Amino acid sequence: MSKLTFKQTDTLGEPQEKVSEDRIKIIIADDEQEVHAVTRFALKDYQYKGKKLEFLSAYSGEGAKQLLRDNPGASLILLDIVMEKDDSGLDVAEFIREDLHNNLIRIILRTGQPGMAPEEEVIYKYDINDYKEKTELTSRKFRTAMTMALRSYAEIVTIESFRIILEQEVQARTAELQQKNSELERLNKELERHATRDALTGAHNRMKFDTILEAEIQRCKRYNHSVSLAMLDIDYFKQINDRHGHAAGDSALREIVALISGQIRACDVLARWGGEEFMILFPETTLEATRVASEKLRQEIEDYHFDKVGKMTCSFGVTQLLHDDDFESLNKRVDDSLYEAKRTGRNKVICK
Repeated sequence: MSKLTFKQTDTLGEPQEKVSEDRIKIIIADDEQEVHAVTRFALKDYQYKGKKLEFLSAYSGEGAKQLLRDNPGASLILLDIVMEKDDSGLDVAEFIREDLHNNLIRIILRTGQPGMAPEEEVIYKYDINDYKEKTELTSRKFRTAMTMALRSYAEIVTIESFRIILEQEVQARTAELQQKNSELERLNKELERHATRDALTGAHNRMKFDTILEAEIQRCKRYNHSVSLAMLDIDYFKQINDRHGHAAGDSALREIVALISGQIRACDVLARWGGEEFMILFPETTLEATRVASEKLRQEIEDYHFDKVGKMTCSFGVTQLLHDDDFESLNKRVDDSLYEAKRTGRNKVICK
């Protein structure tokens, strides 16, 4: 941030003097050597709030632009309108505000042609502080214009400092808020996972599955699409728990969920229905296609060696949504199919 205190900087085209770090940097841009000398003489004793001036001289518009690039902390430029071109001064003013985006430095335009003044539009556009004839170099009005311009600079610097501080605080608060929102989002997802997933196996729980199934029934009826269900039950699971222990049984449940999840499609929905029973929703799938998929799963489970319990088999009941079905009738029919599979020998797929 620019302040009214500046480091020592070389001046152009004038004798060097020892420059205090506690000086205000002023750029004189004029193509007349005499104007530089008279300006320095007129302001040699001038101080603003106890600070002396440091003068930097440019003798053309291009020279002024280079000084401005090299000295972004300059507080004021005394800018001749006509130098190498008739509009050099206005060109420099435009360069300051639009190319350098320097809205801090104050601009006092000067001319040696009495009676000429810049358009009001130019004054507003480039934030010109004042316009003086060169004959006013030693007048009290000139010093007053200097004081007003430097006061304006100090006020703008102060406001800009507060703006930057506030902007930094807003950015910090925004980052903090974003972090809190991310944490809240993570916690919400974690909460949803706990509310919708079976804690042991990671499959959807029954409550979540019921919600999905209800929505799928409504969608399929509205658009006349097909959907099928498969319900499976691990055969003789009580005996497995009794023989190998409940920890081994829990491990087998996790393994069977992982096995099934690796075989079904991304759009299919697997849920733990309760105990050793599971339900699979097959969207956009016919009864026959679901029977084939269930038979493949049954065979995969039969062939798989479970880590802590060895071999297991499953019985499957399969059904398809009918035109006059509702949630209860569809669930009852798939449950009846599973019951028949278990009643008639287990380790098989029954469709209804």
